[in-house]
Amino acid sequence: MLFCSFSRVHGSRFLSQCKFHIVSPEVQYKHITFSFFFPHDYFQHIRCIYNENSVDLNTYAGYLSSAKSSVVPYFKEKGYTLRDLEDNPKFIQDYYSYEMNVVGLTSNTVIHRHANIRKCLQYAFQVGLIKSNPADRVERPQMNVFVSEYYDTQALMNFFRQ
Repeated sequence: MLFCSFSRVHGSRFLSQCKFHIVSPEVQYKHITFSFFFPHDYFQHIRCIYNENSVDLNTYAGYLSSAKSSVVPYFKEKGYTLRDLEDNPKFIQDYYSYEMNVVGLTSNTVIHRHANIRKCLQYAFQVGLIKSNPADRVERPQMNVFVSEYYDTQALMNFFRQ
C-alpha cells in the first residue's frame, strides 16, 4: 500500500513531488485511527495527487483548519479506527449530532464537514484500506433555509431617526 506525504519547502508553497511510504494494508486497516488518517494521509493526498493550482491554498487551509479544530479532536478522543467507522457508520452520525446539538453548529456547517469526511473515507476506500465508504450510509443533515426579513415603513423610519 502506498501512502503519499509532502513536506513544506522554505520559500515556496508546497512540493509538487510526493514521498511514498510502503505500508501493509492489513496493518493499516486494523489499526490506523481516523483522527490520524484524516489530517495526515488524506490532506497530503489532496496536495500530492492534484495539480498545485487545482486546490486553492486558502481552500485547502480552511479545510485543514476545520479538520484539526473539530473533526480530529472529536474522533481522537473516541479512538475510532477506519474499521470501526466502516463497521459502525452510526459513529459518524453521532459526530454530526454532537456538532449540531452540543457545539451549536448549523446544519450547513456540518454538511461541509460531512463532505470532507466523505471524501476522506472515499480515498481510504480507493486505496484499499476499507471495503466501503461508511459516510455513504449516514444521513446527511438537511440544509438550513434562509428566511429573510424586511423592514416595514415604520421600522425604517425608526432606524433612520437613530
